[in-house]
Amino acid sequence: MVHRTMDDHLDMQHVLSFIPLRNHMTVAHIRSGSGRFTIPLAKALWGGKVYAVDTREEMLEAVRQRAKEARLGNIDTLKFRGSKLPLEPNSLDGVLLVSALDDNGVAGKAGLFKAISGTLAKNAWLAVVETYAPAEDTDSSPGQQISKEEIVRLGTEVGLHKVLFRVLDNDHYLVVLRK
Repeated sequence: MVHRTMDDHLDMQHVLSFIPLRNHMTVAHIRSGSGRFTIPLAKALWGGKVYAVDTREEMLEAVRQRAKEARLGNIDTLKFRGSKLPLEPNSLDGVLLVSALDDNGVAGKAGLFKAISGTLAKNAWLAVVETYAPAEDTDSSPGQQISKEEIVRLGTEVGLHKVLFRVLDNDHYLVVLRK
Protein backbone atom coordinates (compact mmCIF):
# COMPACT_ATOMS: atom_id res chain seq x y z
CA MET A 1 0.00 0.00 0.00
CA VAL A 2 1.31 3.42 -0.93
CA HIS A 3 1.44 5.92 1.92
CA ARG A 4 -0.10 9.19 0.79
CA THR A 5 0.63 12.52 2.37
CA MET A 6 -1.03 15.91 2.18
CA ASP A 7 -0.71 17.04 -1.40
CA ASP A 8 0.36 20.57 -2.17
CA HIS A 9 -3.02 21.29 -3.76
CA LEU A 10 -4.92 20.97 -0.47
CA ASP A 11 -5.94 24.50 0.49
CA MET A 12 -5.13 24.90 4.17
CA GLN A 13 -7.28 28.01 4.57
CA HIS A 14 -10.24 26.09 3.10
CA VAL A 15 -9.69 23.30 5.63
CA LEU A 16 -9.35 25.73 8.54
CA SER A 17 -12.60 27.47 7.52
CA PHE A 18 -14.57 24.36 8.55
CA ILE A 19 -12.95 24.09 11.98
CA PRO A 20 -14.60 26.03 14.87
CA LEU A 21 -11.59 28.26 15.53
CA ARG A 22 -11.65 31.35 17.74
CA ASN A 23 -8.55 33.55 17.78
CA HIS A 24 -7.94 33.08 21.52
CA MET A 25 -8.00 29.25 21.61
CA THR A 26 -5.31 26.85 22.74
CA VAL A 27 -4.97 24.11 20.12
CA ALA A 28 -2.61 21.19 19.54
CA HIS A 29 -1.56 19.96 16.11
CA ILE A 30 -0.64 16.36 16.85
CA ARG A 31 1.82 14.67 14.49
CA SER A 32 2.51 18.13 13.15
CA GLY A 33 5.26 17.11 10.77
CA SER A 34 7.17 20.10 9.47
CA GLY A 35 4.33 22.50 10.27
CA ARG A 36 2.52 22.86 6.95
CA PHE A 37 -0.76 23.20 8.88
CA THR A 38 0.75 24.47 12.14
CA ILE A 39 1.80 27.83 10.69
CA PRO A 40 -1.63 28.78 9.21
CA LEU A 41 -3.26 27.50 12.40
CA ALA A 42 -1.03 29.76 14.52
CA LYS A 43 -1.83 32.72 12.28
CA ALA A 44 -5.56 32.08 12.76
CA LEU A 45 -5.03 31.81 16.52
CA TRP A 46 -3.16 35.10 16.86
CA GLY A 47 -4.51 35.61 20.40
CA GLY A 48 -4.08 31.99 21.43
CA LYS A 49 -1.48 29.24 21.48
CA VAL A 50 -0.60 26.29 19.24
CA TYR A 51 1.28 23.22 20.38
CA ALA A 52 3.06 21.41 17.56
CA VAL A 53 3.37 17.85 18.83
CA ASP A 54 5.41 15.20 17.03
CA THR A 55 7.51 12.12 17.74
CA ARG A 56 10.43 13.29 15.59
CA GLU A 57 12.80 16.02 16.73
CA GLU A 58 13.70 16.95 13.13
CA MET A 59 10.05 17.75 12.41
CA LEU A 60 9.80 19.90 15.53
CA GLU A 61 12.97 21.75 14.52
CA ALA A 62 11.41 22.41 11.11
CA VAL A 63 8.31 23.85 12.85
CA ARG A 64 10.49 26.08 15.03
CA GLN A 65 12.35 27.36 11.95
CA ARG A 66 9.12 28.03 10.02
CA ALA A 67 7.61 29.80 13.05
CA LYS A 68 10.72 31.98 13.33
CA GLU A 69 10.58 32.85 9.61
CA ALA A 70 6.88 33.72 9.94
CA ARG A 71 7.60 35.72 13.13
CA LEU A 72 5.09 33.72 15.14
CA GLY A 73 5.55 33.60 18.89
CA ASN A 74 2.48 31.55 19.74
CA ILE A 75 3.83 28.09 18.80
CA ASP A 76 5.39 25.70 21.31
CA THR A 77 6.88 22.40 20.14
CA LEU A 78 6.49 19.23 22.19
CA LYS A 79 7.99 15.81 21.59
CA PHE A 80 6.18 12.66 22.65
CA ARG A 81 6.56 8.90 22.61
CA GLY A 82 4.12 6.15 23.42
CA SER A 83 0.52 6.82 24.38
CA LYS A 84 0.90 9.79 26.76
CA LEU A 85 0.68 13.21 25.17
CA PRO A 86 2.81 15.92 26.85
CA LEU A 87 -0.24 18.11 27.48
CA GLU A 88 -2.24 18.83 30.62
CA PRO A 89 -5.66 17.17 31.06
CA ASN A 90 -8.62 19.29 29.94
CA SER A 91 -6.26 22.05 28.73
CA LEU A 92 -7.10 22.29 25.02
CA ASP A 93 -9.89 23.97 23.10
CA GLY A 94 -9.12 21.83 20.06
CA VAL A 95 -6.87 19.28 18.42
CA LEU A 96 -5.96 18.97 14.75
CA LEU A 97 -4.91 15.65 13.20
CA VAL A 98 -3.84 15.67 9.55
CA SER A 99 -3.15 12.28 7.95
CA ALA A 100 -2.14 11.01 11.37
CA LEU A 101 -4.28 7.90 11.76
CA ASP A 102 -2.54 5.54 9.38
CA ASP A 103 0.42 5.14 11.75
CA ASN A 104 -0.25 2.61 14.49
CA GLY A 105 3.18 3.23 15.99
CA VAL A 106 2.01 6.31 17.88
CA ALA A 107 -0.24 4.43 20.30
CA GLY A 108 -2.72 2.81 18.01
CA LYS A 109 -5.76 4.70 16.81
CA ALA A 110 -7.83 3.94 19.91
CA GLY A 111 -4.99 4.87 22.23
CA LEU A 112 -4.41 8.13 20.40
CA PHE A 113 -8.11 9.06 20.57
CA LYS A 114 -8.15 8.27 24.30
CA ALA A 115 -5.07 10.41 24.91
CA ILE A 116 -6.52 13.27 22.87
CA SER A 117 -9.88 13.10 24.63
CA GLY A 118 -8.12 13.48 27.98
CA THR A 119 -6.51 16.75 26.86
CA LEU A 120 -9.76 18.31 25.60
CA ALA A 121 -11.71 20.74 27.77
CA LYS A 122 -15.51 20.63 27.87
CA ASN A 123 -17.04 21.46 24.45
CA ALA A 124 -13.61 21.27 22.80
CA TRP A 125 -13.23 19.81 19.30
CA LEU A 126 -11.12 17.33 17.39
CA ALA A 127 -10.66 17.96 13.65
CA VAL A 128 -9.41 15.01 11.58
CA VAL A 129 -8.24 15.46 7.99
CA GLU A 130 -7.61 12.18 6.22
CA THR A 131 -6.67 10.99 2.75
CA TYR A 132 -8.63 8.64 0.55
CA ALA A 133 -6.56 5.59 -0.36
CA PRO A 134 -5.82 5.02 -4.05
CA ALA A 135 -8.26 2.79 -5.90
CA GLU A 136 -7.24 -0.85 -6.25
CA ASP A 137 -8.08 -0.65 -9.95
CA THR A 138 -9.40 1.99 -12.29
CA ASP A 139 -12.97 0.60 -12.26
CA SER A 140 -13.51 0.95 -8.52
CA SER A 141 -14.09 4.02 -6.43
CA PRO A 142 -11.33 4.97 -3.99
CA GLY A 143 -11.41 3.53 -0.51
CA GLN A 144 -10.38 5.48 2.57
CA GLN A 145 -7.27 4.70 4.58
CA ILE A 146 -9.55 5.12 7.57
CA SER A 147 -13.24 5.66 7.04
CA LYS A 148 -15.22 8.53 8.50
CA GLU A 149 -17.32 5.89 10.25
CA GLU A 150 -14.24 4.51 12.00
CA ILE A 151 -13.22 8.02 13.07
CA VAL A 152 -16.70 8.62 14.48
CA ARG A 153 -16.66 5.21 16.23
CA LEU A 154 -13.24 5.90 17.78
CA GLY A 155 -14.47 9.30 18.92
CA THR A 156 -17.70 7.93 20.37
CA GLU A 157 -15.73 5.41 22.41
CA VAL A 158 -13.95 8.28 24.20
CA GLY A 159 -16.96 10.58 24.64
CA LEU A 160 -16.83 12.63 21.43
CA HIS A 161 -19.65 13.11 18.92
CA LYS A 162 -19.60 14.02 15.25
CA VAL A 163 -20.61 17.56 14.36
CA LEU A 164 -19.30 17.86 10.80
CA PHE A 165 -18.19 15.85 7.79
CA ARG A 166 -16.87 17.53 4.62
CA VAL A 167 -15.29 16.25 1.45
CA LEU A 168 -12.42 18.69 0.91
CA ASP A 169 -11.37 17.60 -2.58
CA ASN A 170 -10.95 14.38 -4.57
CA ASP A 171 -8.27 13.12 -2.18
CA HIS A 172 -9.15 14.43 1.32
CA TYR A 173 -12.01 14.67 3.80
CA LEU A 174 -12.58 16.28 7.20
CA VAL A 175 -14.43 15.04 10.29
CA VAL A 176 -14.99 17.34 13.27
CA LEU A 177 -15.91 15.82 16.62
CA ARG A 178 -16.83 17.64 19.84
CA LYS A 179 -16.50 16.67 23.49
